[in-house]
Amino acid sequence: MTETNETVSPSSDHESLFPLPSPVFFRVMERRHPVVVFRMELDGTHMPMLPAGKSLEKAWPEYAAVASFLAAWFEQFIGENLIGESDRLVYPGDSLYPRTLAHYLTRSRMMKLWAYVTPIAVWVSFRQVAHALGRQPLPGLRQEMESKGIQFLPNYGHYLAALETVSDTLGASVADQIILYPHQVAGYLGVVPKVATRIVRRFGLAISRNDMTVVSWGRLRRLHRVGPRSFELSNDGVNG
Repeated sequence: MTETNETVSPSSDHESLFPLPSPVFFRVMERRHPVVVFRMELDGTHMPMLPAGKSLEKAWPEYAAVASFLAAWFEQFIGENLIGESDRLVYPGDSLYPRTLAHYLTRSRMMKLWAYVTPIAVWVSFRQVAHALGRQPLPGLRQEMESKGIQFLPNYGHYLAALETVSDTLGASVADQIILYPHQVAGYLGVVPKVATRIVRRFGLAISRNDMTVVSWGRLRRLHRVGPRSFELSNDGVNG
């Protein structure tokens, strides 16, 4: 089952995609399969993301076939001012720069490659984790979680942690119950919040709460991006 959306290019909604200043993942795809994932700074500086203990060849076996092309392509565009949505100039270091590069690569249609950008983590708040546990978000609970290895980072009055760390520490059954807001869903899918809301509604994953569309992580992680404008829902039995 796939969903085709019409707006996956950079947008003014980008600020809510990345709640913490950080590099991003620049995901290069061929058709529906990942070729390589780069960890990219906002100026376009990048390096392949390697899982612990894996060489580049083992982590990304299809990368060698396109490595020289990508190197030449990056050399041509990185460092240049790019034209983003609404003909806005996007400069190296702008928070939209990696997303605009991804848009350029996708539009080039060369070697059947396309790309999209996601945060390096889905960030969730301490309050969201507490509610998933069915507990009140009191300081004592946060200290308890931190003693188990979850690092909460202060951010504009909230404490945020990487969802993957929460899952590894408290278990997938807890992480699956975390309710995610549109900007978090958008970050995971690599789109803007307005498009993310439309997608989860179309796939029947959405929950309406206080005039806002939300979705549990257990449902959202069944949804995968398989094309520049296409998404697919897997049936892997997760709950949420």
